[in-house]
Amino acid sequence: MLYYREQVHVKGFGIFLLILYPGAFVDIATDQLLSLSPWQQMRIFCAGVWHNFIIVVVALLVLVSLPTLLAPFYVSGHSVLVTALTEVLR
Repeated sequence: MLYYREQVHVKGFGIFLLILYPGAFVDIATDQLLSLSPWQQMRIFCAGVWHNFIIVVVALLVLVSLPTLLAPFYVSGHSVLVTALTEVLR
């Protein structure tokens, strides 16, 4: 049984990947959530949106930096190069 800042029972949590959009979710007790003040409810809802935004920003930074991060694993100038093609008549 997990309780956090707003004293709402957390039933479960997880992560997902929708196409290229990563995110996270939390399953909380709805009756406890509805018993909170509107300000506390807004804090919980905004926390979810904020964390998903941060996850997407981090994923985009990793995606953009992949060519630089993977550059040491690629060698250029040591491969087959096609310089001309000839047509074969049949």
